[in-house]
Amino acid sequence: MIMNKKLTFAILSISMITVMASAAVSPALANISRAFPEVGIGMIKTVLTLPSLFIIPFSLVSGHLVHRFGNKHVLMAGIVIYIVGGIAPVFADSITELLVWRAILGCGCGLIMPISQTLIAVNFQGDLKAKITGYSGAASYLMGVIASFVVAPLSSVDWHYSFYIYLVAVMVLVLNIVLLPNDKPQKTEHKAASKTFPRYVWWIILGMLLVNVAFYAVPANVALFMKEQGIGHAQSAGVVISAFMIAGFVSGLILSVLRRWFRTYTVMLGVAIMALGYVILSSAYALMPVVAGSALVGFSFGVLFPSLLILITNKCSGAACILALSFSSCAQFLGQFLSPYVLQGAKDLVGLRSLRGDFTILAVALGVAVFVYLVVKLLLSYHPIHRLSFTSNRNRFRITYWLGEMDADSGDIYHLNFFLGKAQLFKLSRQVVVIKSSTARCRICQKDAFSLK
Repeated sequence: MIMNKKLTFAILSISMITVMASAAVSPALANISRAFPEVGIGMIKTVLTLPSLFIIPFSLVSGHLVHRFGNKHVLMAGIVIYIVGGIAPVFADSITELLVWRAILGCGCGLIMPISQTLIAVNFQGDLKAKITGYSGAASYLMGVIASFVVAPLSSVDWHYSFYIYLVAVMVLVLNIVLLPNDKPQKTEHKAASKTFPRYVWWIILGMLLVNVAFYAVPANVALFMKEQGIGHAQSAGVVISAFMIAGFVSGLILSVLRRWFRTYTVMLGVAIMALGYVILSSAYALMPVVAGSALVGFSFGVLFPSLLILITNKCSGAACILALSFSSCAQFLGQFLSPYVLQGAKDLVGLRSLRGDFTILAVALGVAVFVYLVVKLLLSYHPIHRLSFTSNRNRFRITYWLGEMDADSGDIYHLNFFLGKAQLFKLSRQVVVIKSSTARCRICQKDAFSLK
């Protein structure tokens, strides 16, 4: 498939204002906290997390509107709402006004988010789709890189100025008006699409939620963590967020290479790198370890987010894909919204109080997740045989193992690779013979059939 450069540029520009919509003003949190000393840290964090709460329902609404009005019209409306909600906090004088406008930003982003991924799924296939999905993640981080360099110095002058970063969306609006082709509303019934929704995708969506709970601890906490621990100076949070975003940008660019190298282990690679990042952050007492740990977390999300989207779009198509991506957007931003509350609950459970505890809990949880993933991956490769029996016609035999049953033809040979030793299983004179059986756990691989002499 040949890449349409204009369409690709338009789609990637959308990605700049979606994934990092809430986190763009993360470097300004410490200054916002100083401007409202009577407001607790939990409420200050809500400045980042509240848009996610409103993105969730509007992501679902987006799918219905696309069926009626088409992608481009819904996208334009979403970007306009996004611009209003993003820039209006410049004029906010209270935390309540600020949160209201952040909620409106979430409404606009909710309309945009599923469309940006749907356009990739519809217009690209195979390796090109994987590459563009990686570039989409890189584009979202590019917005973060720009924000980290712009927001920190602006907020040090006046926290209101940090919200001017959302003027980038005006450029995105113009680009998509000019470059994105008009499309016709889809007539497929949404309910019909839901009937064909693969159940396996729900596990991927759950993974999207959990990944975002873990990932969002950096943008939500790092500026406040540095202030609490006395690390760096007023603009150091901007340096950290820059490293976080640049690392994610790089991982998005090289995602297709990583997927070729690690294949089905790409997701596990992302989780392992994120775990290492939080190990470093949990033990950081100086600026450089904070930068390194944050960069690793950013790199890992640049691997995980597009990889999960690729898994979803590979499992469904058409209207079902739109629905799946809508639920994926909901899970993504629900995870971001829940992140501080889940981590606070976990800290209360184990008796931790400082923000360092958030990073410690995530380091342990992600390390356990990697271990469990490896164990499950290994167990799924080796199926214990419970029973070997003949079928009624006596010309076939049946192998009953952990995950189900398997029928085998007379004369075929099967090699069973055990944890300890090997065995061969075949039918001879209406008897099942197992040779060199050393354990009950095995992996069954059918080999070429041949006639026994």
